[in-house]
Amino acid sequence: MKKIILLALTLASVSSMARSFRVNADVSFNNTHAQAVVQNYWNRAMVCSGRASGFTQNGVRLDSFMNNVVIYPGSYAYINVYTNRFDPFMDVRASVKCRF
Repeated sequence: MKKIILLALTLASVSSMARSFRVNADVSFNNTHAQAVVQNYWNRAMVCSGRASGFTQNGVRLDSFMNNVVIYPGSYAYINVYTNRFDPFMDVRASVKCRF
């Protein structure tokens, strides 16, 4: 009986993002605009959360987030980061996790 209760508590406490997986985001940027694109290649909808970070010439880090965005099969989700033309982007990174 104790094992059943312990198992039920363990399963109830596991978060939904614990079963998540990382996806590759296609990142492109120019001087003032950075964009990370996530495409759903699977045959069912997935829910994604992620961040795109842009690093400027002066060392400033600019972040943009998406949280629990539903991406349907064959569609895309975008994360955009902007800066001004006086402090251009030098590097952009993205990290996205998804789950079904």
